[in-house]
Amino acid sequence: MREITIMTFRKSPGEFIHEVSRHGKTFIITKQGKAVARLCPMDDMNVINSDGEIIGEKPVTFRNTSLLEPRQ
Repeated sequence: MREITIMTFRKSPGEFIHEVSRHGKTFIITKQGKAVARLCPMDDMNVINSDGEIIGEKPVTFRNTSLLEPRQ
């Protein structure tokens, strides 16, 4: 996993997105020396859509099915 500054990312974001999509690389984006974001392939991530559908492994907080059901 390579660290890049936010300014480096801003200069050529397409180059980094190409590296992620074509080669599966992951980047940590830093601002003033602190990690603020991770740029990685979608295969590595869990996604929760606006309709509540979870793509990927359920996060720990959602493994209890009662949390997924609407409150009454």
